Amino acid sequence: MNPPISPATSQSSHSFNLGYVLFAAAVTAIGGFLFGYDTAVINGANTFLQHHFHLDPKVDSWSIGLVTASAILGCIPGAMASGVVSDRFGRRRVLFLCALLFGLSSLLAAFPPNFAAFIAARLIGGIGIGIASMACPVYLAEIAPPAWRGRLGTLFQLGIVSGIFLTLFINGYIQGMGDTAWNTATGWRWMLGVGAVPAVVFLALLVPIPESPRWLITVGRETEARKVLARIGGEGYANEEIAAVQEVLSQEEGRFSELFSRRFRIPLVIAFVLMVGSQFSGINAIMYYSTSIFLDASGIGKLSTAASSLGEGIRDAASAKDLATGQAKAKAALGSLHSAELQPVLEKVGLGSSLASELETAAAATDLATLTTAANKAKSLADGSESLKGELKAIEGIANKKAFSCSVWIGLVNLLATGIAILLVDKAGRKPLLLFGNAVQVGALAFIGWLFQQHSTSTPMLLGSIATYTVAFAMAMGPLSWVVCSEIFPAKLRGRAMSLATFFIWVACNAVAMGFPVMLNGMGPVWTFGFFAACSLLTFVAVLLLLPETKGRTLEEIEESWAR
Repeated sequence: MNPPISPATSQSSHSFNLGYVLFAAAVTAIGGFLFGYDTAVINGANTFLQHHFHLDPKVDSWSIGLVTASAILGCIPGAMASGVVSDRFGRRRVLFLCALLFGLSSLLAAFPPNFAAFIAARLIGGIGIGIASMACPVYLAEIAPPAWRGRLGTLFQLGIVSGIFLTLFINGYIQGMGDTAWNTATGWRWMLGVGAVPAVVFLALLVPIPESPRWLITVGRETEARKVLARIGGEGYANEEIAAVQEVLSQEEGRFSELFSRRFRIPLVIAFVLMVGSQFSGINAIMYYSTSIFLDASGIGKLSTAASSLGEGIRDAASAKDLATGQAKAKAALGSLHSAELQPVLEKVGLGSSLASELETAAAATDLATLTTAANKAKSLADGSESLKGELKAIEGIANKKAFSCSVWIGLVNLLATGIAILLVDKAGRKPLLLFGNAVQVGALAFIGWLFQQHSTSTPMLLGSIATYTVAFAMAMGPLSWVVCSEIFPAKLRGRAMSLATFFIWVACNAVAMGFPVMLNGMGPVWTFGFFAACSLLTFVAVLLLLPETKGRTLEEIEESWAR
């Protein structure tokens, strides 16, 4: 069972300078904004980067994957190094380092001399994300008064989802400035380079904010800490905080191995459960599926897929090097041609019967020459039809608009639900929100799996389940994993311990990103979402049994509770 935490101290009697604290917290939340922007901006630039660097999806799939994953890969070494650097040089200096890395990465990624330089630039940005994911929550926890710590800590997650949301409109606006050729040559550079602007703003606003007073006490700079604490809550508050921090410091050795001692075993397990559980709850899978489900529900998704599959099948059949492969590709193209969604479009432009005839000839051919001739005729028919090109372009345009609408709705849900977390975290508490959020996640994920089993993949119920899951995650596991982990570790080890916690989340993020397609292909969506539901259930049980309520308690009270 979780250890009890003693009643809060007399801090409620102090008058806090919330304007000063809110300014420091808001500046720190810009680190979260840069985190969100840097991870999301690549989605809008990806297609144009493939064209710019001449990457063929059939040949260069690894390189294309690296374009997307390079920043996430950089998060792991960033997270690993951040704790030691933060404990040695201070939270504020590490935030300066984050701003510099974000700005440098944006500019280098916008003007790379070659593909390797681009990947290196994205890795630098990833290191910045890894460092920010440790430093921002810790700084917020250490500067905030206990009654406000949950709300101010949640600002980091609000910054992340705001960065992701705003990126949608920035990418969309830049894409609209020119055609595909302009975006391939210039547009993607603007998308990536714009990230330097908030990085410079972050750098400038970090100048007036104070260093973490708890870190200052930890390294013996009590006079500086007293000035910061007195400005936050007055001399009485400063005296109480300094005495409390010095008391817990006298009980710590400060060695990293101490984190694995019996006293701090529970907070370490809690950090592992929350960070890994947040990723193994299936959030990335839901984000991956949401757009395609939204498109299917609106009726355009299957049409767009069928049109793409038809064109790909015809091209592959025409270029096949052996008869069996060519026949298989021709049959696949025929399947797309006869789909209920695409057939009316082909009949409208007068190509349905002629294309079907050539593809049937190719599929039934007994030699490669006959197959190639028929497939090339089908290719000529499709490529030479301006009417078909117009219809397909219209379909693509509608699909892109629907996909953008889906992303906007998901972004809005994230923002609003994170706002709910800010309102409730210091009233309802961390534990009730986490229990409620995980319980809803279990139900929503199990229902999504059941709908897939019933082949109801384009129903309003599925969209409703996805929205329900997203709200539950955004108001609990999304923000509170950062908040709780920044609260539960000892003062001398807080930076290094939080570094380990962020290492957990980035390793889990990469594992899910790489394992999800394998699970989907091997287990199918029913068992895949069932697995995510089971992981959320395990997180629920762990939170119920292990996590003490931390709202309204000082960091020192929380630390002392682990010794009981």
